[in-house]
Amino acid sequence: MDTDALERHLARDLDQVGERFSDDEFCTQLYRALASNRWSKPDGLDGSLALSWSRAERLVNDLRERRGVEPLLLAQTGREGEIGDLAREVLDRTRWKAEPLDTSEHDPAHAGEPSDSPPPKGTGERLSPVEDSKHWEREAHREAEAARREADSAPPRTHGEGAGGGRAPSSKP
Repeated sequence: MDTDALERHLARDLDQVGERFSDDEFCTQLYRALASNRWSKPDGLDGSLALSWSRAERLVNDLRERRGVEPLLLAQTGREGEIGDLAREVLDRTRWKAEPLDTSEHDPAHAGEPSDSPPPKGTGERLSPVEDSKHWEREAHREAEAARREADSAPPRTHGEGAGGGRAPSSKP
C-alpha cells in the first residue's frame, strides 16, 4: 500500500478520538509520536509510513480543523519521535505500531510534503528577523584595520621580540 493510502487510514483511525483534538497537550504528544517514527498497522494493511515533521503537523492540524480548533505550530518544536502516554493510549487503541525511524538512508515509506526540500539559496538571510546580520563582519574588519594602522604608525622596535634587523638567536649554547 502506498504512503498516501496508509496516511488516510491513519487519519481515519485517529479521527475516531475526535474530542481529543481540542487538547493541545494530546496534539503535541501525537505530533511528536507521528514524527521520526515508522508506523504500521499489522491487521490487514501492508506497508509502513514515516511522516515528515511538517506532514505530521499537517495531519494533526487537519484533524483539529475538522473540529473547529485552531492549528498549532508543531513542526521542529523538539522531542520528535517521543511517544508520550496520551498519544500511546490512542495509538495502541487504534492498533498502530511504532518502530524507530532509520534516517541513515532513503526510506521509501517516508512521506514528506512537496515543499520538504531545502529552501532556495539566500532565503534564510533574506527572511531573517535580524536587522543587520553582517554587522559582526564589518566590526571585525574595522577592528583589524585599526590594529594594522596602529602597528604601522608605531615607531620601529630596535631590540626585543619583534625587533627587525638583528641577528637571529643562535641555537648553539
